[in-house]
Amino acid sequence: RLGELVSTGEVDLALVLENAFAFKRFSFTVLKEEEILLAVPKNSLLDARCREIMARQGFVSPAQCEGQPFIFLKEGTQFRDILEQELAGTAGERPAAVMETSSSDLAHRMAAAGYGSTLVGDMMAKYDNFYDSLSYYPISDPPFLWTFGFIRHPERYLSPAVHTFLDFMKEHADLI
Repeated sequence: RLGELVSTGEVDLALVLENAFAFKRFSFTVLKEEEILLAVPKNSLLDARCREIMARQGFVSPAQCEGQPFIFLKEGTQFRDILEQELAGTAGERPAAVMETSSSDLAHRMAAAGYGSTLVGDMMAKYDNFYDSLSYYPISDPPFLWTFGFIRHPERYLSPAVHTFLDFMKEHADLI
């Protein structure tokens, strides 16, 4: 939807958290890259399995959560697309969906309460501060990254105020 608004000129910019290639027809101003992590309730059976897997291969694929409680994001959300991509072509049982939501924040909080595992971005992991109740694991090697930034139509005029705003955001992206 944000891409539509930028394409039609209804908005000059849109702040997105996506794989930058999803917006290849736009100019993309990168603010920050974020790693996608697997959030697992501490001291659960899956947490013990994840520690063993990490020791062997350095990451834990969501496909290795077979049969374990998992909080899915609704179809069409970015985290769900990432999860489906990671599960595609794997043999065995899928993680057991205990809940489906459109809110990554709710999924993270439900995981912290012990209801299951989910995918989160490292910024959410850092700022929500659930380190007492969750363990975080990379889901691939190299890390699965997506980009936090602004998209804009490459052929549309941007006012000096918008350029100043973009420069300010790039300069202060480390505060995000």
